[in-house]
Amino acid sequence: MKKHTRIARQMVMAFLALSLAGCANQAERKDDAKFAQLFVDAHPFLGQKVTVEGYLRYEFENRNLFPTSDKGGSGRQGYCLPVLIERDRQDVLTKAEQLSGEVVRISGTIVDPTPPGLKSLGTCKDIGIVPDSIELTK
Repeated sequence: MKKHTRIARQMVMAFLALSLAGCANQAERKDDAKFAQLFVDAHPFLGQKVTVEGYLRYEFENRNLFPTSDKGGSGRQGYCLPVLIERDRQDVLTKAEQLSGEVVRISGTIVDPTPPGLKSLGTCKDIGIVPDSIELTK
């Protein structure tokens, strides 16, 4: 009888493990969809704190985050997210310069710094992310 109880317990644990694994995959798919939406149109996220992963280019005239599938940063125009670092955040600026050319995770706030009635002439889009932190992905 104890053998049957142990087998039943193992089956229940296996079922729970598989169920939870499915939940994790579903959460990852939602995050992937959110990342893709941020790169295409960040308007729905204005004012929100987000965390997004991508390929960082932080150099003269190209300070953007691109989808990881576009490591050269040469994909469709507008399929990117400007990285807007405040002048008093030297720590974040240094980190961005160090990690340029790497796949990173940025946590920050989505903002529209363009004054009303004007349009930015950048190669990406008007709305970008003001990072609180930039970390190398593993």
